[in-house]
Amino acid sequence: MNEDPRCCGSGTCIIDTEDRCWCGQQWNGDKMCHAPPTLADGPDRSDVEEPQCPSCGSHSCTLTGLGQAVGWVRRWLACVAVLGLLAPLAAGAAILAEPDARAVRQVIEAQLDAFAADDAERAFSYASSSIRARFSDADNFMATVRDGYPMVMRPAAVSYFQAQTIGGAKGTVSQPVQLRDRAGCLWRATYLLERKAGAGRRINGCVVRTDSAKSWT
Repeated sequence: MNEDPRCCGSGTCIIDTEDRCWCGQQWNGDKMCHAPPTLADGPDRSDVEEPQCPSCGSHSCTLTGLGQAVGWVRRWLACVAVLGLLAPLAAGAAILAEPDARAVRQVIEAQLDAFAADDAERAFSYASSSIRARFSDADNFMATVRDGYPMVMRPAAVSYFQAQTIGGAKGTVSQPVQLRDRAGCLWRATYLLERKAGAGRRINGCVVRTDSAKSWT
């Protein structure tokens, strides 16, 4: 996997489709940088120490209230996904056997169907225990997906690439999926699924990027 040239080197850069990193920086074509402050930002607060983000060390993560909680969860999800995608480089990966791959696709399809039906509780039921704990309830989960990942709400078409296991047969599964939204744009969503005792696989993260590759099922 090629390293994103926009990454600052920390290994934790999560960059969206508009070249914005979750730490608040913006790619300017040459490097990542923070937008300059403007008078519209409010009164002078140079004498006030801004809280530092414990993940990226930036002082620009200033969401408050519910927005802060949702923002932290979204950043956590992105970190989980990126770490999962890097794991095969260190631990090795293997193609998932077809019966297991079919079961993984069924979980993702079921959640996509729930999103399309606006069924928050059912969509939330396919999330892993750790994600459920961080979102607290189905409504917060649905609101975050609707706001940050609209392409998964009602995709016009879905295609699956080969799923891989990370860390053995009982480890995490990485399942790349190509989505075509209603406007005809293509997206690559890489789902991470973990095994839950007595409940099969549950979705433990997803990272979405623009895509132009030919799909196959």
